[in-house]
Amino acid sequence: MTKTKRPKAKPPSADSVRAGPTPLPLLLSLAILQWQSWPAALRIWSGNAPPLELLQDPELRERARRLSSDLKKLLDADSRAAEKLKETAEKLATEKYQSFLAGVDRYRHSTFRRALEPPPVLWREGTTRLLDFGGKGETVLVIPSLINRYHVLDLDKAQSFARALKARGFRPLVLDWNTPGKKERGFMLDQYIKRAGKALDLAHKENKGPVAMIGYCMGGLLAAALAQLSPGKTKSLMFLATPWDFHADGLAKERMEQVLAQLGPSLEKWNEMPADVLQAFFILLQPFAVIEKFCRFAALDKKSPTARSFVILEDWVNDGVPLAKKVAQECLQGWYVENSPALGQWKVMGECIRPAKLDIPSLHVIPNRDKIVPPASAQALAKSMKDAKILNPVFGHVSMVAHEAAKDRLWPQLFDWLASGGVRP
Repeated sequence: MTKTKRPKAKPPSADSVRAGPTPLPLLLSLAILQWQSWPAALRIWSGNAPPLELLQDPELRERARRLSSDLKKLLDADSRAAEKLKETAEKLATEKYQSFLAGVDRYRHSTFRRALEPPPVLWREGTTRLLDFGGKGETVLVIPSLINRYHVLDLDKAQSFARALKARGFRPLVLDWNTPGKKERGFMLDQYIKRAGKALDLAHKENKGPVAMIGYCMGGLLAAALAQLSPGKTKSLMFLATPWDFHADGLAKERMEQVLAQLGPSLEKWNEMPADVLQAFFILLQPFAVIEKFCRFAALDKKSPTARSFVILEDWVNDGVPLAKKVAQECLQGWYVENSPALGQWKVMGECIRPAKLDIPSLHVIPNRDKIVPPASAQALAKSMKDAKILNPVFGHVSMVAHEAAKDRLWPQLFDWLASGGVRP
C-alpha cells in the first residue's frame, strides 16, 4: 500500500480569523457578568448600603462610605433620581459590553501579524532551543518563563528586547522552551534546569568565561538555581519581575489551595496543564481588566501603530505553552502553597536553593504596577542576596518588555548595568 504524503501545514494567512482571545468562553462570561452587575449593584445601593466591612482596603471602604452617603442624599432630593440612575446604569453597561464585543471582533479579524524571522538555533535538545541573536560583545543568557513563548522578548523589529541587547553591543542567547514533547511531559523542574545548564555551559564556552544571565518571571527562579548549581559560570544576574516569597500578598496560599482542590484530580489524569487553564488563572487575578483592555482597543484607529502593537502582543498572550504535569504540581504546591523558595526549602537536584550563597552582583527589576507578581514577592529575593540593587520602574509585568515606552525609559538603564558589570544603574 502506497503512503500518501500529508501536505505541510500552512501558516495562518493575513486575513484568517483568530480563534482567540483565549479562553473565549471565560471572557464572554466575565463580560456578561459585568454587564448584568451594574444595574444589580445600583438596586442594592439604592436600597440599603452594602456591608462596607466586607471591603478590606481602608481607603476603598472610606470611598464606598462617601459614595453611599452621596447617593442617599441624591435619592432623597429627587423623586425621579432612582429611575434616572437606573436608565443611565443600563445604558452604560450595555455600551461597555458592546464595546468589548467590538474590540474582540476587531482583534479576531485584524490583519496584523508578527513577521520576524526567528534567529539561528545555536543548540537544541528535545523541544528546547537556544536562539542566537548574534553580536560580537559579551554573551548574555536570557531565560524566559516555561509557560510563555520566548518572543515576548522579540515582538517586532521596533519592539524587541533581545535585538535591543544586540544593538547595544551584547550577544543575546535566548532559551526557547517550546511546548513540551513526549519526553518533556515527564519532566520535573530538575530536568528543565539541567537542560538550561547545558545552555549555560555553551554560553560560557562561547564567551570564554562567565556570562550575565537574565531571568524573566519564572525564568528568574530557574536562573537563580542554575547560578548556584554552576558556580563560576555566571558573572551577574538580572531578575525581571521574579517572584520569590509566594505568600507576600497574604492570599496566594488560600487561592492556590482552592485551585488545587478543583484541578488536582484532573491534573493527575492530564500529561500537562493546558495553556487555557493557565491563562484563566492569570485572567482571574484581575477578572475585569481584560474587558477594559478590549474596550480601549475598540476605540483605537485600527491602522495605528498602537493597534498593531496590541494585536501582536495579544497574539503572544493567546499562544501560551502548557506546563508539564509534574512541573505544575511542583510549582503550584511547592511554591504557592508551601512557599519553599522563600523558606530556603526549594530543592533542585537535591540541593536547597538559597540565593544568599551567590556572591555575584544582581539587579532586581520590580515593576510597581505588576499585578501578576506582587512587588513584595520580588523584593524578598533582592533582600536575600548580598550585592543586590533594586529598580522600580513605572511599568507592569509585561509592559516592561513589551511597551514602546520601556525601550527609552527602562531598557537603557538595564543595559548600562550589564555593561558596567553590575554597578548600580
